[in-house]
Amino acid sequence: MKTYQIQLTVQGPVFIGDNRILRKTEYILNKKEHKAFIPNPKSLIKYLKKVNRLNEFKKYISNNPRSLENFFKMNGLFLFYKNVDGETIVYNESTKHENIGTLNDIHRFVRNGNSEVFVPGSSVKGAFKTILVNHPRMLMYKENGTGKEKNVDLLFRYLSFSDSEIISPSNLE
Repeated sequence: MKTYQIQLTVQGPVFIGDNRILRKTEYILNKKEHKAFIPNPKSLIKYLKKVNRLNEFKKYISNNPRSLENFFKMNGLFLFYKNVDGETIVYNESTKHENIGTLNDIHRFVRNGNSEVFVPGSSVKGAFKTILVNHPRMLMYKENGTGKEKNVDLLFRYLSFSDSEIISPSNLE
């Protein structure tokens, strides 16, 4: 058996999500800088207790809130993020248009145990298999003793895929 190592280069945008979606009640948008601040929930609760706004926050969240940003504006807590731990992410500047403030949900990337973004090998394998399944030569069937089996399924018995290297935060949008 021969072993080959190949390297795939992405030619377009790739998004591998972890099924975690942040709603407007979980982040605050900085429209001028194209950034979203995602507060650490424990740190946020601790801060709200400190400024005596936790009960107002509970009421706001339970009564169909518009956004986290709206709560802080209503309560005059404009600089709260200086007192709350969290994560700031940059969103795609190519989406500049008149309605930039209408960003709603943020779909999170897959992350490892150290919160570093990567592409799982299983996702690469799935994408690769989709390409091959749709290739005309790969749609042929081959006898395997018990019946017919697609060539792609036979091929994938012998292929292994590993996770990508860590992706730098500067390469995420």
